[in-house]
Amino acid sequence: MESNVLILNRFDLTFREGLYLDIELCKLLRTNCYLVTTAITKGDTVILKLNEEEIIKDLSRVDIKSLKALKIDIASGLNVIKTLLNNSAKFFIKALTVNPNLTSKDLIKEIINYLSRGCIHRELDIFVLNSEDVKLLDISDVNSEELHKLLKFLSNVLGMKNIVLLNYVRNSVFTHILYSSDTSLELHTPTKIPKDLITTYMMLKLISDEELGTVFNDAVNLAEKSLKFAVRCCDDLIPEVYIQEVVDGERYRVIKELSKAVRVLEENSQLVIDLIPNVQLNIAYALPKHLTSGPEDVAAIPGRIIKVGNSIKTIATPDFNTSKHLARALIKVMEFNPTIRAAANIRYDDLILKTINELGFTVSFYDRSQEPPEVKAVEGATIPWGVNEAVKRLGYVPDVIYHKGDYGKEAMILILGKDPNDVVNKILRLGSTLRRNGIKG
Repeated sequence: MESNVLILNRFDLTFREGLYLDIELCKLLRTNCYLVTTAITKGDTVILKLNEEEIIKDLSRVDIKSLKALKIDIASGLNVIKTLLNNSAKFFIKALTVNPNLTSKDLIKEIINYLSRGCIHRELDIFVLNSEDVKLLDISDVNSEELHKLLKFLSNVLGMKNIVLLNYVRNSVFTHILYSSDTSLELHTPTKIPKDLITTYMMLKLISDEELGTVFNDAVNLAEKSLKFAVRCCDDLIPEVYIQEVVDGERYRVIKELSKAVRVLEENSQLVIDLIPNVQLNIAYALPKHLTSGPEDVAAIPGRIIKVGNSIKTIATPDFNTSKHLARALIKVMEFNPTIRAAANIRYDDLILKTINELGFTVSFYDRSQEPPEVKAVEGATIPWGVNEAVKRLGYVPDVIYHKGDYGKEAMILILGKDPNDVVNKILRLGSTLRRNGIKG
């Protein structure tokens, strides 16, 4: 059952904060939201602030008794807050923020004094502030360096269990703290995260009785990802709150395409079986480059593709983070050509390599004996180094990269392609030609 929530917030023209994020998060989490605009801003610049009478008039059109949660910037005004909290509505959650640019310090102190009289006593009520909000509010004599004491002070003043402090810069990283009943959960990000994203996400998730610490952690993770894949609009970055849905969709497509490719290989075992190396064969497919940050974003076959009698079989379905060797190769390849996202390893043999050249595949190689000692000393560095050498040698990403092995390392051929189907087609062309010529790899 969908929940109904009421959100009073500013419309910010940078789209990095404000009602835009509120709307997108409500859509993402499938929640009905009633929106009331309290101001129009562009970052810290106030373009228009609606007076309390206008806001209260807008509220009169909303059936407040049907609402499950309230999010409000307390700078909306004392009379607005009284209208909402004196109403007979029993909000399950109240999520509060404050934008000091929208009103005076004295008025905010008056509002906080009013709120401290038991208006926000519920277990899941939360107050979310940026570190600069606390400084501008000037409501505490506690040194802002003493974060735990500061949050405890705010909690005591408001009679409120849960305080979230965002974007406190410490040791060149942004620190975010959830203070709840004298305990703290501290998280860190490399960039500043949007206060409205955290506040609205937490409010919407807490409606579903999810655990507070988990919700805070998930909110910060979403904020970090949404900024990593943010859309640039003029000088501003708009958070991409749907990024996890995008990633999930791509992961599904990767697994689906890889599964189809494996079935084709199994159905053509006679063309593939003599190409399987001693370490067995595997085929991998990466997420699009902008979504790939490590081996965890590359899918392959757990346990690899193995010989069983006169056929080949898999012992598991495709999954992510199951072939670090192919993953490292693909991640490096995509630095040069993001469209090449799939790879498979086959056995090295002079006749196989000769046939590859005769088929017109582009080919390059690297010599493991030339690997610098400082590269060899680093676990997992050999393959990226080798791919880099092979691409530099040719000037572009080829269809095939090979090496002739090293002490304790099997020689190997790497077949590259845009997707698993592309790679499989190359393997089958190779296997078919070898078979037609009476050559067993």
